[in-house]
Amino acid sequence: MEIQTEAVLAAQLGVSVVMVDTGSIADIRACAASLTQVGLRSKVKLAFGGGVELSDLPKLQEEDLDTVDMGRAILDAPLLDLRYDVQN
Repeated sequence: MEIQTEAVLAAQLGVSVVMVDTGSIADIRACAASLTQVGLRSKVKLAFGGGVELSDLPKLQEEDLDTVDMGRAILDAPLLDLRYDVQN
């Protein structure tokens, strides 16, 4: 399932935040566009992360997103990476 399809499905199921943690600008753009197309973009916060560094912030300001996760890149904290796939 494509990431933008998962984002729309999650929003349809009532989540309040959609986190795109791939680090790919193309993914955040696809998710924002798909959510807008189905009229759900204004109902969810769109978060972005995945290797984001301070130098990335200026270009991210131009994207349709609400929050950026930088904890891992800044703090270099050990963590367990998880991925959740929304399924019917």
